[in-house]
Amino acid sequence: MIILERIKNESHREYAYRVMRENIMQVEMKPGEIVNEVKIAEELNISRTPVHEAVYQLKEERLIEIVPRKESKVTLINMSCVNEGFFIRCAVEPSIIRLASNHLSPEDIDWFYANLEQQKVLQGDEKKIRKFFQYDDEFHKKIYMVANKPETYASVQRVISHLDRVRYFVRVLGKYNLETVSYEEHLEVFNMLLLGVTDKYDLNSFIHNHIIRFADFLPMLLREYPYYFNVNSQLPSK
Repeated sequence: MIILERIKNESHREYAYRVMRENIMQVEMKPGEIVNEVKIAEELNISRTPVHEAVYQLKEERLIEIVPRKESKVTLINMSCVNEGFFIRCAVEPSIIRLASNHLSPEDIDWFYANLEQQKVLQGDEKKIRKFFQYDDEFHKKIYMVANKPETYASVQRVISHLDRVRYFVRVLGKYNLETVSYEEHLEVFNMLLLGVTDKYDLNSFIHNHIIRFADFLPMLLREYPYYFNVNSQLPSK
């Protein structure tokens, strides 16, 4: 298990949630794996209660399945959930970018420069892929915050957990480098935030292509790791 550093003033439940979610995303806790709350509590040096509470929070994101009187398990990657996550990001993010464009403060601009510099340094480094994903996710979150839509961000996050799992799987299990093109497209998004988006520009297609890139690799992952997936709908297509 990946043990993360504690964040200042972070509660035991928040810490347990963050560690378990990270381990599910990084495939350290594999789909179908039994969730041993006692062992996790020991590894995190906390009591079982906050771990149990975190398990229920992860259940709400469909990352853990709780069966009464049986052991909890990490859920399989559900393709219907992947499709819904893809749908909501494509529907919401073009509007978020338009709302945030031309509204960057000097501090926001400095933040984006620093974030993109880290993405540039980390791209293509398998040993630091977790850090790249962190900066990638923070980049998108920041756009919602600039647009003053924190509740929208929270709502989207509850839907896209399985989409994010696929993004991680493509890189962690498949070893496919998507960071380079993601970084280049993030530079384009930053330019939109700085300069605005014209009405003629097809932002919807840009965001669609930015998010869907993982789909090229899904068939290969499904063939190699079929026991990690619940394929109950069609794969996202370009």
